Amino acid sequence: ISLISVGRLTPLKGHIYGLKAVKLLVDKGYNITYTIIGEGQEKQSLKEYISKHDLQDTVSLKPFQEQRKLKKQLQESDIFLFPSTSDTTGRRETFGVVSLEAQSMGLPVIGFKSGGFPETLKEGVTGFTVTDRNVTEMAEKVQHLIDNPKVYTAMSEAAIEQAASFDHQYTTQKYIELYKKFM
Repeated sequence: ISLISVGRLTPLKGHIYGLKAVKLLVDKGYNITYTIIGEGQEKQSLKEYISKHDLQDTVSLKPFQEQRKLKKQLQESDIFLFPSTSDTTGRRETFGVVSLEAQSMGLPVIGFKSGGFPETLKEGVTGFTVTDRNVTEMAEKVQHLIDNPKVYTAMSEAAIEQAASFDHQYTTQKYIELYKKFM
């Protein structure tokens, strides 16, 4: 099973929590890989965590990629982890477009109830939200999808439909309705 996350390597993106969830799964005997795509200030500390917890054969850190390569990486993956949280200033992810990009490739998304990310999925239908920074819950949701292939397949199909509902015409119409509401 191939897990993936995409985003700057900063505290806000919370990749350390994705790594901790993966460590829990590996310790339970799950045969998984985890790819993190991004660059940033946290790269060295993530490398140190990977080395300290003997995850070199499980986790790979890759630099940002052009859209075609990123699309291919998403297509080759099974589950998208969205571990964004808050940074030291309390700032959170505003929306999380990458969640929709992952869903458009049929990936169920598992992430923290943080910022605008929960608005990008249908809870229990296209993915799961878990308590912010709770790596045990995150690992349990990944485990649930691995252990229940029928649930995974249904969620994968629903994810594609969910992403399509965020096309520019739909989104534009929603903005128009919102503006009219306040006029």
